[in-house]
Amino acid sequence: MGLPRVNPFGIVASVLSLTVACDSGAWVAKAGPYTLTAEEFAETLAGWENLSLRETEVERWAHRWVEWTLFADRIAGGDSLTDSATVYQAVWPEVHELLFRGYQARVLADSLDFTPAKIDSAYAVGEYRLMYHILWRIRLAAGESERQLAFRNAEAARARLAAGARWAVENEASSDLWARERGGSLGVVGRGDMLPVFDSVTFSLAPGELSGTFETEHGVHVAWRPPLEEVREEFTEGLRDVRLAEIDAAFQLELPVRYDLTFVDGAAAVTQRASERPLAVIMSDERIAAYRGGEFTVADFIRRLRMEPPNLRFDIRSGTEEFILEQLGVFLTRELTVQTALDAGVALTEAQDAELRFGHRQNLADVQENMQLDRFLDDEATGGQRRAQVEQAVREQFAAVARMERIPRFVPTYLSDVLRRESSWRVSDRGIQTVVQRATALREASGANAPEG
Repeated sequence: MGLPRVNPFGIVASVLSLTVACDSGAWVAKAGPYTLTAEEFAETLAGWENLSLRETEVERWAHRWVEWTLFADRIAGGDSLTDSATVYQAVWPEVHELLFRGYQARVLADSLDFTPAKIDSAYAVGEYRLMYHILWRIRLAAGESERQLAFRNAEAARARLAAGARWAVENEASSDLWARERGGSLGVVGRGDMLPVFDSVTFSLAPGELSGTFETEHGVHVAWRPPLEEVREEFTEGLRDVRLAEIDAAFQLELPVRYDLTFVDGAAAVTQRASERPLAVIMSDERIAAYRGGEFTVADFIRRLRMEPPNLRFDIRSGTEEFILEQLGVFLTRELTVQTALDAGVALTEAQDAELRFGHRQNLADVQENMQLDRFLDDEATGGQRRAQVEQAVREQFAAVARMERIPRFVPTYLSDVLRRESSWRVSDRGIQTVVQRATALREASGANAPEG
């Protein structure tokens, strides 16, 4: 399958003989019956303004070609890509998150019975407090005069509050911006969560009681423990979060034992190599860990890694074995929690299912519109005619993007994984190198400046 010769430099045919030798039959990517030749890809990239010709960048666009081609071919063949199996695989991060949260909610519901009476008891004498405070910050380099000023301001505010002033009004003077935006609330805290002085004050106040002024390393405070009826909903939700975190932490510690989780020898090194070139191992079945009933492969790792902030990939590339195994443990805990949820019969609600399907259909429509597939594909076409239409659609997509006439819409990440698993495809390292050499030579022959990076 060819790509457009986007060539704003006006390179004539005679110049091509001066470029790096390139076998005209060499290919850089294949997807089913379609082939992307190195020669045409190099000519396209050479004329692509501001595109870096690094191997990693060329490789990235070769994979985009694979994804667009496989997508267009499936649509051309009449596949709507909306069957349940495809939908759930294409939106699996959302599915996993919903199952994960659903299981957490079930555990919480089974473990905690938040009746009004129990909330009353927990608020009055329990191990958690919902605390509000106002802070007058004292700079580290502050002198005694500044410290005394902070105390005077705090004591004046405390006197006004004791005389009936509204907490919301006095809270506007707080130096703790995070708490101030929440009305002064520090949320639900347990013993030992705060600085020792604050902790002592927190657990000495009765509901509705206002503290005296006291000092910590952050400055001068006035703390307040509101009456339960003013904060019942906030306390209940905060207590749920705290208890859920405790239950979840205990559950996470127990999971590896329950599933006999073991890492293969050299798991950290395998993971580190995979993070260096994730596209090259995107479908690798090399094992990283095994557990009862399944395994965690390089492909699973890459799939999880793509959900995380980009900096995590670089942290893993330079991380210690201990750090990498710890991160793998986080990934596997999520996997095993979802497996536990499925084993326990947790399922999506009808509303969740409908929302996911709607979002998936919208993503499909966005890519089809961006590629203008309705313009190129004929429902009646078969065989060679159908392939030619797919080739033309992808060719024009690259042409429009290369000329910066169109902002590309890519096939959703996890849908592209589905297409790859169900098709034959390949990106050639040798082809990538050939494209870089030839495209660089074309640019040099044209006198164009190469983009930095």
